[in-house]
Amino acid sequence: MLTYVSHITAPMKAKTKEHNIAIRMRRTGLSYHAIAVHLHVSDASVCEWTKHIDLTLEQKTQLHINSDIGRKTGGNTRRVKRITDEKRQLSFAKLMVQTLSQREMYLIASALYWAEGSKQNGRTSHQTSICNSDPGILLIFYSWLKSISYTDDQIVVQLYLHEHFRDVEEDMIQYWKFFFPSSAIFWRKTVFKKNTKNKPFMRYNHRAILYRAGLSSSTYYGLLKLDVRKSSSLSRFLAGTARSIAHDAGWCNGNTPDFESARL
Repeated sequence: MLTYVSHITAPMKAKTKEHNIAIRMRRTGLSYHAIAVHLHVSDASVCEWTKHIDLTLEQKTQLHINSDIGRKTGGNTRRVKRITDEKRQLSFAKLMVQTLSQREMYLIASALYWAEGSKQNGRTSHQTSICNSDPGILLIFYSWLKSISYTDDQIVVQLYLHEHFRDVEEDMIQYWKFFFPSSAIFWRKTVFKKNTKNKPFMRYNHRAILYRAGLSSSTYYGLLKLDVRKSSSLSRFLAGTARSIAHDAGWCNGNTPDFESARL
């Protein structure tokens, strides 16, 4: 029995020593975390040991100052780390991608159309359409269309905006025309979406928009729809490509419905 008691009192004596040291350190104005690091214990333990100690106004002020400095230093450190990692990953991604082949562009465009394009339901035919708020997605699909001999006069675009941005419609159009500057592209009349009563929409100042990719002062420019005239066969071809990709990826294994059935 004595042996058992000695095993549980030894750590308690060690904690008592750390407890007393923590009290002395706290009275000098040190933070819980600084004391915990010095004693190799948890912040919660230090807080429990020293919560009865009242610091002077000067000590509290200094702790707040140190805390602000720590947050800023930590934030800057994380930001530098994030930027460094972004540059490293971008360089690695460029090395992996290099120059895309025509087949790779075709597969990428098909995947984008599968995700963001209009699909035929098997009962009606319609032209190929894709819409998104990200210019990069639309530019990839547009570039692929150009590579397979579609011309700008076969492209029709239409802007969709929230009604609160009606007075800056021209600004929005000019933003998108930076990415699609060809005069041969036909622009349909802008469609304005009505606001719902239960969803207030935040208003941004778009008067000072910088029409340069990546240098914009805002994040909302509406949604652009890109249509291809006389392209119902292309739409079927892209749907077939998506179905083939799904089959190759193991979508249909005998127990699951095929792509068209699952979508309908």
